[in-house]
Amino acid sequence: MLNPRHPDFSRILINTPRPFSLDARLVNTPPQKSPGVYLRTIPFAYFMKMPYKSGTGTLMVGWYVYIVRCSDGSLYTGITKDVESRVSQHNAGRGAKYTRARRPVELVYRETVTDRGAAMRRECAIKRLRPIAKRKLITKFTEPESTR
Repeated sequence: MLNPRHPDFSRILINTPRPFSLDARLVNTPPQKSPGVYLRTIPFAYFMKMPYKSGTGTLMVGWYVYIVRCSDGSLYTGITKDVESRVSQHNAGRGAKYTRARRPVELVYRETVTDRGAAMRRECAIKRLRPIAKRKLITKFTEPESTR
């Protein structure tokens, strides 16, 4: 018998057939004695993350890259899943250290991307742009659709 405090206790075999459980509890079964590849068990709820902002019922679509203009005219670029709450965090002083001393900030650019990695790559690309190119990006975002 395997000790429940043993590190292998919370691992299961990939190739061992098991009934699939839809609950969020961890399935702590000791590994079988046959050879195989071990993986840590992961709660089912981890894969079923709700795409809604808690309590509001608004659908959250992926990740965003955003630019805010600080009170001194400088631009700050960041990524988030909820732009409005992130901007309010910046304005409340709980956002980035850079924006704490430059409040209030206003949202001037927002771009939707597929996942966090793409958001981080796009944020890096925007941060590497010269200030003139950033301002052009912002004016393209703010001008009406009919003039594009």
